[in-house]
Amino acid sequence: MVAADFFDLPASLLRFAAHFPADVVPWNWLKAIPAALAELQGNTADRTLPPGVHVEGEVWLDPSVKLPPY
Repeated sequence: MVAADFFDLPASLLRFAAHFPADVVPWNWLKAIPAALAELQGNTADRTLPPGVHVEGEVWLDPSVKLPPY
């Protein structure tokens, strides 16, 4: 049983392909999520949040996300 038996990465997620090889057991993909997200641009550490917006922990926001000031 390998991940390819159950999942295909859609085109919109192909940038994650290196982290999610098709020839491993599916539950190994869960362990790869933090590393895949850590490489992305746009996490809250790289963003200026509007006044009044509070985020706890590591959160990834696509650069196109628009946050309201509340």
